[in-house]
Amino acid sequence: AGIAIASAVASTVNGVLLALPLRRRGLDFFDRAFFIDMLKMALSAAATGVAAYLVYRFLGAGKLLSCIVPAIVGAAIYFAMTTALKIPEARFALGFLSRKDKNA
Repeated sequence: AGIAIASAVASTVNGVLLALPLRRRGLDFFDRAFFIDMLKMALSAAATGVAAYLVYRFLGAGKLLSCIVPAIVGAAIYFAMTTALKIPEARFALGFLSRKDKNA
């Protein structure tokens, strides 16, 4: 848990340090819409965690499926929540996944 927390803190500090020069150049993206989308993503992540945990507890520990199924359910819940909450990145991901490569 310590490594994960350290990584999350380091990524946050890195993002803020990279955003400061952009802000000085007039490219401020920390507006109200940004924070609302962040709140929506946090809500989606919390729902994902709860759903994955409940599926894991239902399946029991020690089985291979107890690792794979909660991850799939969690991903589905997250995608459904972000789509329902109209997060722009969810629509981008849906468009990317539904696009068919005509050259392949």
